[in-house]
Amino acid sequence: MKKATIGTELGLYIDAFRKELNQVFPIKVPRTRVSEADLVTLSEIQRISKFGTARQKAISLFLYTTGARAGDLVSIKLKDCRPLDNNLMEIKLLGKNEKKRNIVIPISLFQQIRQTFCGYIYLFETVNKIQYKPHAIWKIVSIIGKKYLGRDIYPHLFRHTFITDMIRSGNDIGAVAEFAGNTAEVIARTYLHSSLDRSAITRRFDKICA
Repeated sequence: MKKATIGTELGLYIDAFRKELNQVFPIKVPRTRVSEADLVTLSEIQRISKFGTARQKAISLFLYTTGARAGDLVSIKLKDCRPLDNNLMEIKLLGKNEKKRNIVIPISLFQQIRQTFCGYIYLFETVNKIQYKPHAIWKIVSIIGKKYLGRDIYPHLFRHTFITDMIRSGNDIGAVAEFAGNTAEVIARTYLHSSLDRSAITRRFDKICA
């Protein structure tokens, strides 16, 4: 409708009405960049690993190690897991927007998860042997944060931490994007943290005056 009315009197009325609506009902746009201060630190994941229950620990370690989404975690079937030659377990995921990708985890972590959850069909199953729902994983992670870290955390925070750490370690953005199930553009926009040393501005100017 907007395209059809561009430059017409009706189009001007529509634009004015839209602006009024935006003022009365402002749309809150979520942040696309991630604050480094919010990321899960190594000491925090070690604390969870030390004090958390077996299930809390396994879920946290999986999210921290893979950067998977909560929806990815609950959808993993045992038939989609296969061992590789170098002490890794490959897992086929059907992630967001039905996008297929493969991730890997250490076999030791896979064995820990199997011993803890003892799933029949899914890698992660409830005590009643049914598939977890994503909101249940969010609830578990929220409890973990408040109980062991003294702050609010959520499953996606492990994903933010994983991707940031991978980029910080010098891994190719395209490879990180493929593993995480994102596009390189989204990875670059969201996870390349700006940390410009302000003294660099002065040094650059000083070179001109030298």
